[in-house]
Amino acid sequence: MAANRARFEAALHQGHAYCWDQRWEEAIGAFRTALQEAAHEPSAYAGLGMAHLELNQLEAALAHYKLAARYARGEIIYLRQVAEVQEQMGQRHEAGKTYLAMGEMALQKGRPQEARDHWHHAARLAPELLHAQLRLAAFYREQKMIPSAIQAYLQIARIQLAQGNRAQALATCRQALDLDPRNAAVLTALELLQQGRADAFGAPDERMRTTAVDAPRAATPPALGAAPAPVRAAQRYALAELAEQLFAAESAPAAPDGNARPRRAHISQALDYQTRGLPAEATAAYEQALALGANDVAIRFNLGVLYLEQQRYEQAVRTLETAVAAPDYKLAGHLALGQAFHARGQLKEAITHLTTALRTIDLNTVDASQAARVTELYDQLLHDLLALDKTVQANAFARALLAFVDDAAWQAKAQAARARLDAIARAGMMILGDVLISGAEQVLESLYLSREYAQRGLFNSAMEETYRSIQLAPTYLPAHIRLAELLVEQDRDAAAAEKYVTIADAYRARGDANGALLTYTRAVELAPLNVNVRQRFIDLLRQLGQIEQTLEQFLSLGQAHAQLGRPDAAREAYTQALTLTGQSAAAERWRAQLLRLTAAIDVARQDWRAALAAYQQLRQLTPQAEDVALALVDLYFTLRQPSQALQTLDQHLGTLARRGDAAQVGAVLEALVAQRPLEAALVYRLSRLYAHQRRTAEAVGLLDRLGEAQIAAGQHDKAIQTVERIMALNPPNRAEYAQMHAQLHAER
Repeated sequence: MAANRARFEAALHQGHAYCWDQRWEEAIGAFRTALQEAAHEPSAYAGLGMAHLELNQLEAALAHYKLAARYARGEIIYLRQVAEVQEQMGQRHEAGKTYLAMGEMALQKGRPQEARDHWHHAARLAPELLHAQLRLAAFYREQKMIPSAIQAYLQIARIQLAQGNRAQALATCRQALDLDPRNAAVLTALELLQQGRADAFGAPDERMRTTAVDAPRAATPPALGAAPAPVRAAQRYALAELAEQLFAAESAPAAPDGNARPRRAHISQALDYQTRGLPAEATAAYEQALALGANDVAIRFNLGVLYLEQQRYEQAVRTLETAVAAPDYKLAGHLALGQAFHARGQLKEAITHLTTALRTIDLNTVDASQAARVTELYDQLLHDLLALDKTVQANAFARALLAFVDDAAWQAKAQAARARLDAIARAGMMILGDVLISGAEQVLESLYLSREYAQRGLFNSAMEETYRSIQLAPTYLPAHIRLAELLVEQDRDAAAAEKYVTIADAYRARGDANGALLTYTRAVELAPLNVNVRQRFIDLLRQLGQIEQTLEQFLSLGQAHAQLGRPDAAREAYTQALTLTGQSAAAERWRAQLLRLTAAIDVARQDWRAALAAYQQLRQLTPQAEDVALALVDLYFTLRQPSQALQTLDQHLGTLARRGDAAQVGAVLEALVAQRPLEAALVYRLSRLYAHQRRTAEAVGLLDRLGEAQIAAGQHDKAIQTVERIMALNPPNRAEYAQMHAQLHAER
């Protein structure tokens, strides 16, 4: 029966949701349901593998990960999961073979550096794997990494000798000697082999040793000879700076300080010893210079690194802490301090210095506008790594970081990593720390593939890769952000908005307020009428004291309610916002805008008194606003408060007159009379204006129509007053109006 793709994806999505909530048994059920619809889908098997792994059911986890790898035709990401479970189960040789296969696949895909890492991992787990060592030797030789190539050749020779192939071991050592004819380790091994010694390469069970340059997950921090590149560079800079100071001092006039000359002599000796590779002698000379009053940061940095090389960690820490504040030594100082603390087993201090160093590197890869967010994310990373249950991850991070910078091209690597991170994470900033977290490589690979598939319109494949990244790291929020982005790309805005809300809630639970703000913002952009989402956004903004943004969101909330036909809820939103305006720097502007909105709702509902109260407040805030004045006039008349209506009108007309806007005075009165033709006070004001403008006929006509209406309504007294006003204008037919006046008196 053909697979039902919709049911498969629904079950798969449910399984991932259960994983997110750490409901592993239920996740297993959901993934099994998915497999009933599509029995050969690797993502469902991978989900089962993850769930069983979290339940510590290692054999079941391994079996499902192997099935995922088989049906995915050996994709590296699934093979890595197989290898990691094998390693966890103590199957080191099998895990090594799996990593070896991963290296071959990476090489076929044109990723030699990644292949090198896999081969190295294979060799570390199973040093007896000859093919892994052969691959490493070839790689290092091609890259002209001579010390590493020699180590690989020596390990190959060790394996060959253990297999009884002494002649092959001799030939391999000669290959190593071609790379460095004076290498002491190779010469010794050759001599011992020629003597027929079985211990030519040390104890038979000794595992291959490598430098941190070639081992991103080396077990210990590198020694000074293989110190991270920034430390080596800072050391060279310090040596050059001290040499320049000595040269300048020799040509300067003699100093009154009697210790100056012997101090310079000790510094000169220290430079000579250090250049010749005599760390103990250089250390003693620097110490003597300091004892004589030297206080140069370059001396302290060099001395601190020398202490580190000699495993004098306590002295290294004390000395480097005085040098790390100098800008020229900040990065290298934090790295060296991280090494020292890590060697002493002080993980908290080590991780603090190492994350500070990585943040310094990362800030040089981003725009200044992104610096604050990058700093926040490193603060969160540090907090996560220092959690009580994260010791293993923290140690792995420390080793990975030291390996990352243990390369002369570390700056290019950082820029390349930043470019890839930026390509993956459009909706949320990612940091270089994400690359170095244990297990992150395969997660980032899936996210990158997801983006590539989506760009080619292969959304099912993109979704599978994204789900795969979530399986690998259920709490890694950038993976969930990628899922939300994919939903947007498929025009599934409502589902994307829900996903962003979940992500925002997770950021909020972690204490990352800005992360929550960014994702809530995205959610309300996608679902502007989802009032529940917007209300949660408002709650967070209020909690953070971001008043301007809170008011803006209240405004949008009210508009959403209005669009949904809920005027009462809209008015409530505006009323809540009004209570906050006093905390705004633009309090009057906000109050005016919100009062206009509430008043408009009140008018629409014919709640005249509530509308009047709003417009009265508006009048105080905006005394020059014509629409407010006229609205008040209308409301006063409606509520049968003519004296207040006329008072407000006269104030407004006076303002217009003082402004010299006579035309507007007439327009206002004409509009009011058109609305209320029987309101005598309004007609009288307009007729006086016409008379003043010598528009007598228009004034008479206006009053005449009013008088007729008053007579028809039986308002004889008012009609008499109106006729008297007409007679006062002395129209040509004044006699007729006089006769009408007499008749009205007679009829009273």
